[in-house]
Amino acid sequence: RAVLDALDWQAMGNSRNPTGQGKINVENSFTLGLATHKLSSSGPFSTPFAFRPGWGVWDRSSVKKKHAEVWEAALELLRSVDPDFHCTSIGFNKNFRGSPHRDEKDSGPQVATALGEYTGGRLRVQTQTGVLDVDTKNRWCRFDGRYEHEVLPFTGTRYSVIFYQLEPRFAVDLRTTVEGSANAH
Repeated sequence: RAVLDALDWQAMGNSRNPTGQGKINVENSFTLGLATHKLSSSGPFSTPFAFRPGWGVWDRSSVKKKHAEVWEAALELLRSVDPDFHCTSIGFNKNFRGSPHRDEKDSGPQVATALGEYTGGRLRVQTQTGVLDVDTKNRWCRFDGRYEHEVLPFTGTRYSVIFYQLEPRFAVDLRTTVEGSANAH
């Protein structure tokens, strides 16, 4: 949390709602790792930048140079609870409020936690069987962000750190195939 407290959040910008007019209500937000870019304003989907030569932001060296402390602290947190979780991106939010939304660009589950001095602020997730409110303060939650979710009202300063994947680890897990096991030897 000390790393998040020390950040110059204004200098980091607001990647979730840069104009302040969107449906996402967050004081400040930024993402490190793989990002997305809509191929066209009328297109049905966004594609990871890494697939677009010249547009890529998934450059491990630039992430490590510019935001190394934040990146490494976040990954250390994640690895302490879920060392095998595949993430391509990490979202950092300061005072993300309400804002029911779906993260339709995700290719798998998210792992999220919240830190800070606040009360309230549970994560509400719509599930196949109804609504579930989860306390993520100093706790971890794995959930599918492609289902609608939001943050319930809170008072104080609430940081959230969300680990997610914009591209899957594999299309075929070769460890489970004859072809893959033959290559392992």
